[in-house]
Amino acid sequence: MSSFRFYIHISLLFTAEKHSLYYIYTALSKPVDLPGIYQFTAMALLDDIQIDYYNSEEQKKIPKQTWMKEKMQEDYWEKGTQSRKSKEHLSGSHQLTQLYQPRENGTMSQS
Repeated sequence: MSSFRFYIHISLLFTAEKHSLYYIYTALSKPVDLPGIYQFTAMALLDDIQIDYYNSEEQKKIPKQTWMKEKMQEDYWEKGTQSRKSKEHLSGSHQLTQLYQPRENGTMSQS
């Protein structure tokens, strides 16, 4: 009987496990002349561990964990790079839209 309970307990431990996945994007309004600070950066965190990285200078999604590099195929990294480039491009235009609201007459109002 105790063996049966043990297996039920283990099963519950596995089904109750939770994970988190976060994406962090940082965009600056203009380049700065500081080492390691880029106009756009992006990273993914799995269970609070960084798993990839992208910046506006290298413009390539880079694995930060060995298992990510080994398990994910090259097309995953290529598609991820294109996705990050797209977000980098959008970050600049969205920033301006938030700072300066276009008016119907074509002028801009500062928010």
